[in-house]
Amino acid sequence: MNSIVISGRFTKDMELRKTKDGTSFLTNTVAVDGYSKGEKFADFFTVNFWGKNAERVAQYGGKGMFVQVLGRMHQRQYEDKNGVKRTIWEVTADQIEMTMNKKTDGNSSKAEAVDAIDPNDLPF
Repeated sequence: MNSIVISGRFTKDMELRKTKDGTSFLTNTVAVDGYSKGEKFADFFTVNFWGKNAERVAQYGGKGMFVQVLGRMHQRQYEDKNGVKRTIWEVTADQIEMTMNKKTDGNSSKAEAVDAIDPNDLPF
């Protein structure tokens, strides 16, 4: 089973794009806070959103917004401009839940649950 759940904050503004065939997609990074030996750190996950999920994230999401993503982890290889082969890991989002932006007072109309995750559906 290939399944990952991450909870963190978007690190940049949304930029909705379209493929040649018109499919909506959006890529963003989610920063996930962690602690080790009393020190705070963050892991950064590249997350790809497709179709309706991409459109909803573009409409309601924003930099700094707290999100929970349920998706699948994928490995991708490419060759950089210097001819060096690189390998990266990305998350393809299946479901997402967005909450309040940290800069709002809790009355923002921009925050909306999108394909909310039912805790009973999680594999653990």
